[in-house]
Amino acid sequence: MGGNKILILGVQPPPIGGVTIHVKRLCEQLMYTSFDWVFADIKKTSKIRILSDCLVYKNIHLHSSNPYLRFLISAFCFLFRKRLLVTFHGNLGRYGRFKNWLDCLTARYCFLPIVLNENSLSIAKRFNKKALLITAFIPVKAITPLQEQYIDLIEILKKNCKQIFCTNASYVGFDANGKEIYQITDVIAVFNSQPQKGLIISDPSGKYNSYLKSQNVSVGRNIILITEPHDFNAIIKLSDAMLRFTTTDGDSVSVREALSLRKPVIATNVVSRPRGVTLISPDVKDLEDFLNSNNIKAVSDDVKIENAFDDLQNVYRSIL
Repeated sequence: MGGNKILILGVQPPPIGGVTIHVKRLCEQLMYTSFDWVFADIKKTSKIRILSDCLVYKNIHLHSSNPYLRFLISAFCFLFRKRLLVTFHGNLGRYGRFKNWLDCLTARYCFLPIVLNENSLSIAKRFNKKALLITAFIPVKAITPLQEQYIDLIEILKKNCKQIFCTNASYVGFDANGKEIYQITDVIAVFNSQPQKGLIISDPSGKYNSYLKSQNVSVGRNIILITEPHDFNAIIKLSDAMLRFTTTDGDSVSVREALSLRKPVIATNVVSRPRGVTLISPDVKDLEDFLNSNNIKAVSDDVKIENAFDDLQNVYRSIL
């Protein structure tokens, strides 16, 4: 029973984020294939039910950013000889010692670890030689337009600013050093000091807006926060460039989306980035210097964007 099926474990929007978008697009693409598969939402399903499902199905693909859940499922599947694929969304080694140790055990116990960048691959291969690097990017089939009220605000911003940048944050998170992962507070401070530059912040959960208010962060008139669910691609299309000023990362879906839309991307050099990205350090001074330089480079025509679904289909075929 379930021997030839693939159980996809993950979360689809809401909330909107890199992991949930990846899982949503994966399931959408699978509907047009001959693969026999089923999806289970790990947020809406009890842990006992998840483990029970893992007993039923031989082939399982887990998408989770929770190292405790990853370890639990990997140990369980190892014990019962299941073929568990784990996509590590995020950079391996980004936590403190204990969570990093759990992730290393997960990589060892699972059938196949899938990671999103070169640094994570080098770590994963120490524990499982089968580890693969596969991008998280699966192209969207159609872009949902923004609501008119936001389009109007952006048009006003364009009239008052020389350049429009965009960035996004799916949640308020902090790294192992206690710094904001998305560094939105610092980014706002930089743009507050440069009113000729416009910034659109995609905050689909509204949690960052609440956090900024709780910290009494002043937001300049050259900054727009969009605080309800929307398609970030629609914002990218209306911007001159995208900014990914994080302290850690996996394989940012939004970075690849921007490149696929031929929009320049400026991102921190905290992980390996796709070809065509302009790299800066996660230091605020570097961001200030870049904005002052006005050195936005167009995306070269020879920059090609990989599609994760092509590679994932090959992986699924190899285990069925």
